[in-house]
Amino acid sequence: MKFLYRGRLHLLDGTVDKDVLSDKISDVLEDIPPSPGPTRLKVVIFGPPASGKTVQSMALAEKLNLVHICSGELLRFHIDNDTDVGMQAKRSLEAGVLLSDDVIIPLIKERMSHLDVRERGWILDGFPRTVGQIQALKELELEPDFFFLLQVPDAVVLERALGKRIDSETGKIYHTSFSPPPPQLVPRLRARPTDSREGALRRLQTYREVEATVVSYFSCVGRRVDGLRPQQDVSREIEAVLLRRIPLDMSGRPPRRAMPSAEEANAYIKSKLQPMLVKGLSELARVKPAEPLRYLATWMLENNPNRPMAGEQGRQEAVVKSNTEEEKNFAS
Repeated sequence: MKFLYRGRLHLLDGTVDKDVLSDKISDVLEDIPPSPGPTRLKVVIFGPPASGKTVQSMALAEKLNLVHICSGELLRFHIDNDTDVGMQAKRSLEAGVLLSDDVIIPLIKERMSHLDVRERGWILDGFPRTVGQIQALKELELEPDFFFLLQVPDAVVLERALGKRIDSETGKIYHTSFSPPPPQLVPRLRARPTDSREGALRRLQTYREVEATVVSYFSCVGRRVDGLRPQQDVSREIEAVLLRRIPLDMSGRPPRRAMPSAEEANAYIKSKLQPMLVKGLSELARVKPAEPLRYLATWMLENNPNRPMAGEQGRQEAVVKSNTEEEKNFAS
């Protein structure tokens, strides 16, 4: 019993006066640190223009109740309202160059200071893109826990950019080929000037110049994701990483097997693992071995329904047993 509560067990003398005992219990409780609050995810989704960053960020933010912070949306707000920041941003976008850190960092910093961001966690879309922006996150103690790089070839980036259309009222993004809008919305859709072929090429070149630096910095918390797959498949992979069902991995390889949903996992536990555990405990009660934990562990391994090498392992054990018996016969 002591082993089970190691690190949390406090031994007190129960023979002392009850008031003294009460004081000692109170002292112990006062020394216990407060429980940490709920985990607030901090996520960066990175990739070339038209790689699906915003679509993935919006979907995940809605599903996981995170705040979606899109640098492009912040800048477009200022552009639409003809602010000084907006005019600088418009010139940078038309030239296909990154906006100065002196302009974009204060915008992101101000948005990250809001209460909803601190309480719910966040997904950054389009930021950081430079060493200075990375350093700004570090100074604000807002470095991400997860970094996702959406990989899309240049030819596909151009195809996606040229077909992109934006709803002028809602800001929702459509695509003439991949995600066509309802017919009644077509009159109010617009293409951004930066989504022309020349603009897309400039933006893509600018992105490729900074990609290696950003990816290298966040590689320890990163995963490369194939952005060519359907949107739902990309979302499922990112969500599985956030839920720690599959590991971080910058190799770009897809998961080795399909990721089960919570319902599928529960169904498997009920249909496979629980019956096996009941049988194992019944066998343990029947045999009453001298080393019950070792016996149960061995029985579980031998009777695991997912054991792909069961036959091979059985043959190896038979060979070992045969060799042992031969050695005994030889010694006698």
